[in-house]
Amino acid sequence: MKEESVHIYKRCTTCGTAWKDRDSFLSDPSVEFLGYQPFFEEERLGYFLFNHVTECTTTLALSVEDFRNLYDGPVWQTCAYRGPDCPGYCSHLGRDGRCPVKCVCTWVREVMAVLKAWPKKIS
Repeated sequence: MKEESVHIYKRCTTCGTAWKDRDSFLSDPSVEFLGYQPFFEEERLGYFLFNHVTECTTTLALSVEDFRNLYDGPVWQTCAYRGPDCPGYCSHLGRDGRCPVKCVCTWVREVMAVLKAWPKKIS
């Protein structure tokens, strides 16, 4: 008998817990949003970091691009990071707050607010 392939959205690299899709990952009470880690080299914006808190305490990194569809506002092409108007939010992992600068990372800050408020499943 042929095995069905099962789609896995994300698997914990330490304990092996698997989530079938983004919604099950984000709504899992054992997954805690930590913040944003910028990575401006090679045209990538960086990663959202999550802790698998109740299982193994592993930190999981997911590309911010995986979450782009959670934002439907304007997206700027210029990076203002470390520029004269930049408040430096991206350089502090857990820093909350929307960024007032028109920057390529502005949408990332908006998605952070969505992730922080994501409802968790009650077990």
